[in-house]
Amino acid sequence: MNENTFASRRTHTRVKFSPLTVSCQLVCLTPQSPAAQTVNTLSTPPQYEPNRALSPTAIFPDVRAVDPDNIFPHGPANRYLSLDVGGIAWYVNEQPIADVWKPDEDFTIDQSDSDTRGTLIVKKNLPASEKAVLHFTGQFLDWRTGIAYTVESDDLALTCTDKGADAVQCYVDKPLIVYDPLFDNLLLYEYKAARGLTGSGNRDDFKDGKCYEQDVNVILTIGTKEVKTLSDTGYKMRVARLGTEIPLTPNSEASPELTFASYPRISFDMRLVAKGEYEVQFFKDDNKVVARSPIGIRTQVTMPTDGQGLRGADIAASQKTYANTAIINVRDRLVEYPELYYLIRWFTQAQYNDNGVWKYAAEKEWQHGTDMLVEVADLGIGVTKNDSFFDYWFTVDAHPTATLCTDEAGNVLTDEAGNFLIC
Repeated sequence: MNENTFASRRTHTRVKFSPLTVSCQLVCLTPQSPAAQTVNTLSTPPQYEPNRALSPTAIFPDVRAVDPDNIFPHGPANRYLSLDVGGIAWYVNEQPIADVWKPDEDFTIDQSDSDTRGTLIVKKNLPASEKAVLHFTGQFLDWRTGIAYTVESDDLALTCTDKGADAVQCYVDKPLIVYDPLFDNLLLYEYKAARGLTGSGNRDDFKDGKCYEQDVNVILTIGTKEVKTLSDTGYKMRVARLGTEIPLTPNSEASPELTFASYPRISFDMRLVAKGEYEVQFFKDDNKVVARSPIGIRTQVTMPTDGQGLRGADIAASQKTYANTAIINVRDRLVEYPELYYLIRWFTQAQYNDNGVWKYAAEKEWQHGTDMLVEVADLGIGVTKNDSFFDYWFTVDAHPTATLCTDEAGNVLTDEAGNFLIC
């Protein structure tokens, strides 16, 4: 009997499962109580159709999982949703639902061991003209792999329309304003004027739809009639940040970007905001909003497509100073006064030969702006064939959003006319 044996190397092997494809879509399960409802505010008490206190609205997060290996069950995966914190989460207008509505009184969430787990039961009647945007996120465990999948739904809006009186609605002609200072002729005109570089023309000649002074026209309608003035209607207008009902005061330290707000015009100074979400709201003395319309603001600076120094030639041995100027292009356009739009930072780096190996010294950063002017002696170069080299370059960043100028005590500075000074 041969007692010599050989054992191969032990190798760990297991089944490799395909990843799941997951999705989630919000579906209303109660056609007799849909997402949209109406209210007659002229009756006492107001009459809702449907009345969710009697006929709740059920919103189902239809979680689906598709397994290419046909091991994990196809179809609804709601029964696998985790009941841990975060395993089932509903949001109203981007806020956790329990922070906005009262549990049990305004809503309940199905946590049963069934395919309807996660369903939101809405018992709350919305005020007239109010909108509640619902959103769902959930987690479930793939028991084949031990991976926890996160699913996120689309949005679904619950709405309520007042049918007891003429509908009050408002619109804005610019729901989204995108501002690019590179194409702002007014900004360029004022920059030149401050330096005595302007020719013919006056300021108003350079105001157009691309300048930093942006006007938004507001239209309020009652029924089929457009409101010309608010004084005859009893309604008031305010501008608030989206998601709040706190009015913004034009030309204030808290909201300097809002320069005017009186029906039917709202004005913004786009230099003072990089991104903002606002809402124009109409209300009466009871402060109840009856109509609203959002306004989004974005500032984005077109970045260069090419940039180089004006001088790229070698320098003379006798030269004491080194100067260069940034030339910046956007596509086929030479940018005039690029320092107005961009923060330009200059750098140099000396190069030397260390026993046959070319090496770089530390980078040096110089002036900010279109021009660089430095002493040659400060570049870190020598006068031999092994140490007389240096590289130069510049970086370009969009200027940050302008701010109000303040003194050392933090007080906002103004000019002779009381206008804020902008830094």
